[in-house]
Amino acid sequence: MSKILALYDSDSIYATRFMEYFKNRREQEWEISVFTKAESLEAFLLIHKVDILIAGTQEATQTLPMDRIRYCYCYTQESSEESLADYRIHKYQSAERVLEKLLNDYRRRQDKVQGDPSGMRTFMTIFSLRSHPQDSLFAWSAGFQLAKQKKVLLLPLELLPIPRLSFLEQNQGSISDFIYYLKENSNPELKLRELLSYNNNLAYLSTVSHGFDLLSLNTEDIDKLAEALRDNTQYQLVIFYLGYYHEAGMELIRLSDRVIIINGQETVDESIYKEWVRQMNCVGIDTEQEKFCVMNLPVESGKVVSYSSLTEISNSSLWQQAEEYLSKGSGSQP
Repeated sequence: MSKILALYDSDSIYATRFMEYFKNRREQEWEISVFTKAESLEAFLLIHKVDILIAGTQEATQTLPMDRIRYCYCYTQESSEESLADYRIHKYQSAERVLEKLLNDYRRRQDKVQGDPSGMRTFMTIFSLRSHPQDSLFAWSAGFQLAKQKKVLLLPLELLPIPRLSFLEQNQGSISDFIYYLKENSNPELKLRELLSYNNNLAYLSTVSHGFDLLSLNTEDIDKLAEALRDNTQYQLVIFYLGYYHEAGMELIRLSDRVIIINGQETVDESIYKEWVRQMNCVGIDTEQEKFCVMNLPVESGKVVSYSSLTEISNSSLWQQAEEYLSKGSGSQP
């Protein structure tokens, strides 16, 4: 059943354009209803409950039955007045930004009160043998696509992270903060919820403050993290992008239900892969298991490897490669 987003604004031109943008966006989970008169909205609320209402002003909501509205946000005239925590959002920004902020805030609030009834947790590790920027973007592309089907958490583990998706909310150092909390506390999932960012159904942590924070992780930390994520979070799928080679990372691979090894297509790439397999055998990890899959991604030299919107990356070859892989069923099921 679709969720309902309603816009109530006396500016009919704005309301119409907002509705047109929303419909062109094709949000699979959501339907939109637009109102310019209070009596029309009140009649609608007698029949339907609304998940998100955007109101033109605070005063416009005073006569509404608020028990029929899950979350009510009011427009502000000044950007400085915006505060999602207080259900206020600035009106005069693009409809894309308004929707992204509201839908991400909705998911953040819902994640705090809902759990996953199935109790199923799947771990997927995407491991780059070469730490190329394209490999990170492949992981994000897979994450966004899988988040359309289920609740997905993505943790990008890179020693030298470079922002490649400028449309993402950046909670700088959130992974470092989480690592510190993981080592010092018995309930790391509580801190995880506090640090998470959201975009288009995908939950994620941003970056490390310093690559050494990742190198401080040991196998016991990874076991503790895995236990917390499997037992105490609402995410059905956790994707780890592993951009470095380290003992803790190999423990993560051992615990994962699905492992995608990203490699290049050059002769030297094949040699590196064979040496990695040899080292895995030395520590008792059998890379011939069904859960392992090798993807040989070509390096697109000279291409821009950063994107300013989800639409832009969704038109990229990396997105298409992720889509082709997932369409085979390999990525969505361990």
